[in-house]
Amino acid sequence: MPLDNAARVALPVEDVGYLTSRAEDKLRVEFHKRDHRPSDETWRSLRALLGNLEAQARGTAAPVFALSALYCGAGKTSALASFMDAMLECREFDHVGALILVPRLDLIAPLVAEMKLPIGWLSVLTSDASVNALGTSTDPNTARVLISTHQRLIQRFLGGKDFTSMADLYFNGAPRSVRVVDESIMPGQGLTLTARDALAVPSLLQKFSYKLANRVEDIFVNIRAHKFPEGVERITYDLPDYVSELGLDLNQAIRSVEFVGGEAGVRRLTSLWLLSGRTVTARPDGRMGTTVLDYVDTLPPDFAPALILDASGNVRGAYSAWTAGRGNLQHLPSNTQDYSPLRVHVWTRGGSKSALEEGAEDLCLGVVSTAKAIIKAAKTTPEFLFVVHNPTQLYDCEKTIRALMPTAGNFKMSFTTWGRHDSTNAYRDASHVFLVGTLFLRPSQYEALARAAAGKPSAEGYLEETTIDTVVAGEHAHMILQAALRGRARQSNGSQCKPMHLFVIAAVRTGIPASLPALFPGCRIFRWRPNQKPLEGKALEAQKVITEWLEFGGAKPGAFMPFSEVMKRVDIRVSSLFRDVVRRNRDLCEWLAALDLHEGPRKPTGKFKQGWVFQPHVGLFDGDVAVTRPTTVEAWDY
Repeated sequence: MPLDNAARVALPVEDVGYLTSRAEDKLRVEFHKRDHRPSDETWRSLRALLGNLEAQARGTAAPVFALSALYCGAGKTSALASFMDAMLECREFDHVGALILVPRLDLIAPLVAEMKLPIGWLSVLTSDASVNALGTSTDPNTARVLISTHQRLIQRFLGGKDFTSMADLYFNGAPRSVRVVDESIMPGQGLTLTARDALAVPSLLQKFSYKLANRVEDIFVNIRAHKFPEGVERITYDLPDYVSELGLDLNQAIRSVEFVGGEAGVRRLTSLWLLSGRTVTARPDGRMGTTVLDYVDTLPPDFAPALILDASGNVRGAYSAWTAGRGNLQHLPSNTQDYSPLRVHVWTRGGSKSALEEGAEDLCLGVVSTAKAIIKAAKTTPEFLFVVHNPTQLYDCEKTIRALMPTAGNFKMSFTTWGRHDSTNAYRDASHVFLVGTLFLRPSQYEALARAAAGKPSAEGYLEETTIDTVVAGEHAHMILQAALRGRARQSNGSQCKPMHLFVIAAVRTGIPASLPALFPGCRIFRWRPNQKPLEGKALEAQKVITEWLEFGGAKPGAFMPFSEVMKRVDIRVSSLFRDVVRRNRDLCEWLAALDLHEGPRKPTGKFKQGWVFQPHVGLFDGDVAVTRPTTVEAWDY
């Protein structure tokens, strides 16, 4: 790292590739210190990343967004740091400033530490003075490298500015040439507002504008009362421009309601403002009722060329929708990791927030019983990482797990929450990663995201279901990948990851268990049944009937057992009682899922019947690991 101008080098401007080569040399030295050994294919992908940065610095990059989707732990951030080091050493690039955007404030300190820039060369610009103090230059305009947040760029764009007019992000009075977005970003932000939430706002608005309060109430009472005909899942609806009609200011409205409405009130009010005067999509949204949705663009088109660093780039369907719909996203060469040393253990039960409301204690007991078995069998010190939901009034998984874990022993444990489960290297030595539950969006939120990515507003009509389905599957994969690769599997040993155990809790119907072989190529997948409870009563009788059918009926993939047959055998004549006592019995559902039995319709004779379908995932599970009695130490110990 140059400490003064005398140590800096001169190079011919026409020597294209010099910065890439120099940065790669620095990167190899850094990787050697860390015992990080990427494969040759990974090095080719890292060169493509460095080459894009050099093209930006030289002003020759195509005016598109470039996506580097190298896997977690490949060294994208280190490559960025090495490039900045190389660029700042070269006097011919003194006119070039760099802008790096991150999604959260807590990610800035690790990035500053990674960059190791000389005093006076780096500035940090956020709304937090303590974070800004991490920079060594107090003048963002003169610092060669400026770190800020995604949100600052988005807020200024929503405020009516394009990138070239955002003076607070300038270098020496002009837009910065090298632009990097660290971690995921989308070109638009989905907007969703349930009729229920919209109708909670008028009471907050009475003092600010009773006319607006009455207008909103009239509109959303009608939307909530709308009955969707059978087979119709969406309608488009033209919302009146109630904001312009009344000439109101959002900031004044927020100041009026934030004290009584809190963050939720401000969020709902902001959505009301942004949706005013738009054509929106209205759709049923599960237990949330009717929801309206659309999106707003949040990424300035003139921000390109820019480089996006996102390890989920190859699995997120939203990027595919962006490429196909908007056409200004370029995928740089990137390779996946060989996950042969990874062992994935799947507990096929619900892990969503709604599932936790009923079964958080059982889920935590299963997790802890597994962790205790690992501690007992391990020859080396296991390091646990638990990824949990934020606590609510109904459950607190971190608190419960801490209370149930041994108070002493040869192990280490850490916790992080969904929503903060990405973008950190703090848990890179965790040998056993537990995804305690799973994080899902509402159907309306997935559709809004798909529309934002594809650039297809509700005013342009129908969005293909295949696009939405691809985005949903991609978001599931993105969530699992980012959380899982906080642990040791983010590290490389040549073309393979380092050994790790991953524990996933997800119902089969989510598609997550079936997606794991493609998400972690080469991994081995095991069933995980930590605390299967014995059944009682009618649920036990139903279990015996189904077991007899499976064992003695020669059930093959696709075989069907109608509910009516089981009802008859267990002597339940009322469908609603059978539903409540048998079909919704949590322990029976878990047992059925473990045997690959799933509810679905069939037409065995003349009309459709409901029942259980035998749908085994052929080749998905390599083995069954008995959690309470590991067959070998190798089953747990890495």
